[in-house]
Amino acid sequence: MIGGFISGLIVAFLFTLLNLDHIVIDGLKEWFKYDMTTGGYYLVFALLGAALSFLKIIRMCLKPLFFLTKKSSAK
Repeated sequence: MIGGFISGLIVAFLFTLLNLDHIVIDGLKEWFKYDMTTGGYYLVFALLGAALSFLKIIRMCLKPLFFLTKKSSAK
């Protein structure tokens, strides 16, 4: 999860270099009527990265369970 947190921050930083952070912040203001600062922008990307990393871990842990329930297609 720490890796996802850090990768989310890196993506946010890269978006900032391309000036996409203002577009994302203005889009969130328009959609959710929520005033966000640059700090909130970085926090959102960090939490999204951590959440996606967590879901990836859950998927990896549950993969053996779904392997057991698959029907074989042998003829």
